[in-house]
Amino acid sequence: MKKIISTLFILFLLSGCSTDSLVTYQSKENYKTDNQVEKEISFKKYFNDVNRSSEKAADIKTEKHKAIVKKVIDADTLVLEADKYTALRLIGINGPEITKGKNEPFGQEGKEYLANLIEGKEITYQLDPNADEKDKYGRILAHVFLDQISIQSYLLKEGYVKLAYLFDEYEFIDVYKDAENIAKEKQLNIWSIPGYADTDLNGFVK
Repeated sequence: MKKIISTLFILFLLSGCSTDSLVTYQSKENYKTDNQVEKEISFKKYFNDVNRSSEKAADIKTEKHKAIVKKVIDADTLVLEADKYTALRLIGINGPEITKGKNEPFGQEGKEYLANLIEGKEITYQLDPNADEKDKYGRILAHVFLDQISIQSYLLKEGYVKLAYLFDEYEFIDVYKDAENIAKEKQLNIWSIPGYADTDLNGFVK
Protein backbone atom coordinates (compact mmCIF):
# COMPACT_ATOMS: atom_id res chain seq x y z
CA MET A 1 0.00 0.00 0.00
CA LYS A 2 2.85 2.42 0.86
CA LYS A 3 4.44 1.69 -2.51
CA ILE A 4 1.20 2.50 -4.35
CA ILE A 5 0.70 5.73 -2.43
CA SER A 6 4.29 6.78 -3.08
CA THR A 7 3.93 6.07 -6.79
CA LEU A 8 0.71 8.08 -7.06
CA PHE A 9 2.28 10.92 -5.11
CA ILE A 10 5.31 11.25 -7.39
CA LEU A 11 3.12 11.00 -10.49
CA PHE A 12 1.11 13.91 -9.10
CA LEU A 13 4.29 15.92 -8.79
CA LEU A 14 5.46 15.02 -12.29
CA SER A 15 2.14 16.01 -13.83
CA GLY A 16 2.46 19.43 -12.23
CA CYS A 17 5.91 20.17 -13.68
CA SER A 18 6.16 21.31 -17.29
CA THR A 19 9.11 21.34 -19.65
CA ASP A 20 9.32 25.10 -19.13
CA SER A 21 9.78 24.69 -15.39
CA LEU A 22 12.64 22.28 -16.04
CA VAL A 23 14.46 24.67 -18.35
CA THR A 24 14.29 27.44 -15.78
CA TYR A 25 14.90 25.18 -12.79
CA GLN A 26 18.04 27.02 -11.69
CA SER A 27 16.36 30.39 -12.18
CA LYS A 28 14.75 30.54 -8.77
CA GLU A 29 12.79 33.73 -9.47
CA ASN A 30 11.01 32.13 -12.42
CA TYR A 31 10.68 28.63 -11.05
CA LYS A 32 9.54 28.85 -7.47
CA THR A 33 5.89 29.75 -7.25
CA ASP A 34 4.39 29.03 -3.83
CA ASN A 35 2.78 25.85 -5.14
CA GLN A 36 6.02 24.60 -6.67
CA VAL A 37 7.97 25.28 -3.49
CA GLU A 38 5.46 23.18 -1.56
CA LYS A 39 5.77 20.35 -4.09
CA GLU A 40 9.57 20.50 -4.02
CA ILE A 41 9.67 20.29 -0.23
CA SER A 42 7.19 17.41 -0.24
CA PHE A 43 9.21 15.48 -2.84
CA LYS A 44 12.42 15.94 -0.85
CA LYS A 45 10.68 14.57 2.23
CA TYR A 46 9.48 11.57 0.21
CA PHE A 47 12.94 10.98 -1.25
CA ASN A 48 14.55 10.93 2.19
CA ASP A 49 11.79 8.82 3.73
CA VAL A 50 12.11 6.18 1.00
CA ASN A 51 15.79 5.75 1.68
CA ARG A 52 15.42 5.73 5.46
CA SER A 53 12.69 3.10 5.30
CA SER A 54 14.52 0.81 2.90
CA GLU A 55 15.26 -2.60 4.36
CA LYS A 56 18.67 -2.37 2.71
CA ALA A 57 19.52 1.10 3.98
CA ALA A 58 22.79 -0.18 5.42
CA ASP A 59 23.85 -1.57 2.06
CA ILE A 60 26.34 0.56 0.13
CA LYS A 61 24.04 0.45 -2.89
CA THR A 62 21.44 2.59 -1.12
CA GLU A 63 23.93 5.33 -0.34
CA LYS A 64 23.61 8.58 -2.26
CA HIS A 65 26.72 9.87 -4.02
CA LYS A 66 27.29 13.39 -5.32
CA ALA A 67 29.21 14.34 -8.45
CA ILE A 68 29.50 17.09 -11.05
CA VAL A 69 28.37 16.22 -14.55
CA LYS A 70 31.28 16.94 -16.87
CA LYS A 71 29.56 15.97 -20.10
CA VAL A 72 26.36 14.46 -21.45
CA ILE A 73 27.01 11.79 -24.08
CA ASP A 74 23.37 11.14 -24.96
CA ALA A 75 20.00 10.96 -23.22
CA ASP A 76 21.03 8.02 -21.04
CA THR A 77 24.80 8.38 -20.49
CA LEU A 78 26.89 10.94 -18.58
CA VAL A 79 30.53 11.56 -17.81
CA LEU A 80 31.25 12.61 -14.22
CA GLU A 81 34.12 14.80 -13.07
CA ALA A 82 36.67 12.54 -11.38
CA ASP A 83 40.38 11.69 -11.34
CA LYS A 84 39.80 9.64 -14.46
CA TYR A 85 37.05 9.02 -16.99
CA THR A 86 33.94 7.97 -15.09
CA ALA A 87 30.88 7.18 -17.17
CA LEU A 88 27.41 6.72 -15.71
CA ARG A 89 24.48 4.97 -17.38
CA LEU A 90 21.00 5.94 -16.20
CA ILE A 91 19.56 2.60 -15.17
CA GLY A 92 16.28 1.29 -16.58
CA ILE A 93 16.03 3.58 -19.62
CA ASN A 94 17.36 3.84 -23.16
CA GLY A 95 17.50 6.78 -25.56
CA PRO A 96 18.00 6.86 -29.34
CA GLU A 97 21.60 6.31 -30.43
CA ILE A 98 23.69 9.22 -31.72
CA THR A 99 27.13 7.65 -31.35
CA LYS A 100 29.05 5.08 -33.40
CA GLY A 101 27.84 6.64 -36.63
CA LYS A 102 24.16 6.44 -35.69
CA ASN A 103 21.71 9.34 -35.68
CA GLU A 104 18.37 7.93 -34.58
CA PRO A 105 15.34 10.25 -34.43
CA PHE A 106 15.13 12.40 -31.27
CA GLY A 107 18.56 11.27 -30.14
CA GLN A 108 20.12 14.71 -30.48
CA GLU A 109 17.09 16.41 -28.95
CA GLY A 110 17.25 14.09 -25.95
CA LYS A 111 20.95 14.79 -25.47
CA GLU A 112 20.43 18.56 -25.62
CA TYR A 113 17.51 18.38 -23.21
CA LEU A 114 19.56 16.47 -20.66
CA ALA A 115 22.65 18.63 -21.16
CA ASN A 116 20.66 21.82 -20.55
CA LEU A 117 19.28 20.26 -17.41
CA ILE A 118 22.36 18.85 -15.68
CA GLU A 119 25.64 19.49 -17.53
CA GLY A 120 28.10 21.28 -15.24
CA LYS A 121 25.82 20.80 -12.24
CA GLU A 122 26.03 18.64 -9.15
CA ILE A 123 23.80 15.59 -9.25
CA THR A 124 23.09 12.83 -6.77
CA TYR A 125 23.23 9.24 -7.95
CA GLN A 126 22.17 6.06 -6.21
CA LEU A 127 22.98 2.47 -7.13
CA ASP A 128 20.20 -0.08 -7.25
CA PRO A 129 20.21 -3.00 -4.77
CA ASN A 130 18.84 -5.29 -7.48
CA ALA A 131 21.35 -4.42 -10.20
CA ASP A 132 25.05 -4.73 -10.91
CA GLU A 133 27.11 -1.71 -9.94
CA LYS A 134 28.46 -1.40 -13.50
CA ASP A 135 27.48 -2.57 -16.96
CA LYS A 136 29.68 -4.56 -19.35
CA TYR A 137 31.27 -1.32 -20.57
CA GLY A 138 32.34 -0.32 -17.07
CA ARG A 139 29.75 2.42 -16.70
CA ILE A 140 28.15 3.03 -13.31
CA LEU A 141 24.48 1.99 -13.30
CA ALA A 142 22.43 4.37 -11.19
CA HIS A 143 19.29 6.37 -10.53
CA VAL A 144 20.10 10.07 -10.96
CA PHE A 145 18.60 13.08 -9.20
CA LEU A 146 18.97 16.85 -9.53
CA ASP A 147 18.01 18.57 -6.28
CA GLN A 148 16.42 15.21 -5.40
CA ILE A 149 14.16 15.24 -8.45
CA SER A 150 14.34 12.08 -10.59
CA ILE A 151 16.08 12.65 -13.92
CA GLN A 152 14.91 9.30 -15.28
CA SER A 153 11.30 10.26 -14.61
CA TYR A 154 11.63 13.59 -16.38
CA LEU A 155 13.26 12.07 -19.46
CA LEU A 156 10.53 9.42 -19.61
CA LYS A 157 7.75 11.94 -19.08
CA GLU A 158 9.01 14.13 -21.92
CA GLY A 159 9.37 11.19 -24.31
CA TYR A 160 13.12 11.38 -24.87
CA VAL A 161 13.80 7.86 -23.56
CA LYS A 162 11.89 4.66 -22.93
CA LEU A 163 12.04 1.94 -20.31
CA ALA A 164 14.61 -0.69 -21.27
CA TYR A 165 17.05 -3.28 -19.93
CA LEU A 166 14.84 -4.13 -16.98
CA PHE A 167 16.57 -7.23 -15.66
CA ASP A 168 15.02 -7.10 -12.20
CA GLU A 169 12.49 -5.20 -10.09
CA TYR A 170 14.50 -2.00 -9.83
CA GLU A 171 13.87 0.79 -7.36
CA PHE A 172 11.40 3.49 -8.53
CA ILE A 173 10.29 1.29 -11.45
CA ASP A 174 6.59 1.94 -10.85
CA VAL A 175 7.23 5.68 -10.91
CA TYR A 176 9.18 5.31 -14.15
CA LYS A 177 6.36 3.33 -15.75
CA ASP A 178 3.82 6.00 -14.85
CA ALA A 179 6.09 8.72 -16.24
CA GLU A 180 6.52 6.83 -19.51
CA ASN A 181 2.77 6.37 -19.83
CA ILE A 182 2.32 10.15 -19.74
CA ALA A 183 4.58 10.52 -22.79
CA LYS A 184 2.89 7.62 -24.57
CA GLU A 185 -0.58 9.09 -24.08
CA LYS A 186 0.55 12.50 -25.35
CA GLN A 187 2.61 10.93 -28.17
CA LEU A 188 5.63 13.03 -27.24
CA ASN A 189 8.90 12.87 -29.19
CA ILE A 190 9.92 9.18 -29.59
CA TRP A 191 6.26 8.21 -29.21
CA SER A 192 5.20 10.49 -32.08
CA ILE A 193 6.58 8.05 -34.68
CA PRO A 194 4.31 4.97 -35.05
CA GLY A 195 6.16 1.77 -34.17
CA TYR A 196 9.46 3.55 -33.45
CA ALA A 197 9.61 3.09 -29.68
CA ASP A 198 6.55 0.94 -29.02
CA THR A 199 8.33 -2.37 -29.36
CA ASP A 200 9.48 -5.20 -27.12
CA LEU A 201 13.04 -4.48 -28.17
CA ASN A 202 15.31 -2.41 -25.92
CA GLY A 203 16.19 -0.22 -28.89
CA PHE A 204 14.22 1.60 -31.57
CA VAL A 205 12.80 0.55 -34.95
CA LYS A 206 13.06 2.90 -37.93
